[in-house]
Amino acid sequence: MRVGAKAEVVSTLAQAKDELCAMARVVDSKIGAVARAFEGLAGHADTILKLTAAIVGCVENENVSSVLPKVQTLCAAARRFIEDRLQATTGILETVTMEVKLLHQLSLVTSGQEAIAFKIKALSVLTNIEVAHLGTVGAGFQYLAGRGASLDS
Repeated sequence: MRVGAKAEVVSTLAQAKDELCAMARVVDSKIGAVARAFEGLAGHADTILKLTAAIVGCVENENVSSVLPKVQTLCAAARRFIEDRLQATTGILETVTMEVKLLHQLSLVTSGQEAIAFKIKALSVLTNIEVAHLGTVGAGFQYLAGRGASLDS
């Protein structure tokens, strides 16, 4: 065999060896992960078997029949709780509905008051304009109008 070919074969074999070693490390880590997963499954299976044994023990001792009245009592309590919450929610809804009606009425009153206040301001402006047209004769009227407004408040 030639020296060049031999060196090429040695180089190829060395590269193949490195690749095989890398693959072996990857395979080892994957096998380790699978083994850990199986260990976890075995632990879960052991837990399931213990729980199943406890259930079988309860059934064999007829403890299941003693659970039924407790479950029925809890169901009745839950039903009462839900009914109480429903009644409370209904009461809250009625209160909120009444408040909405009252707020609507208050809004109408406030709108009416705003309209009256706007008309009073407009009337005040018009009165001041008329007093200005009257000149000195209107001064006494403005004094009386101002005095009447201060007496009202």
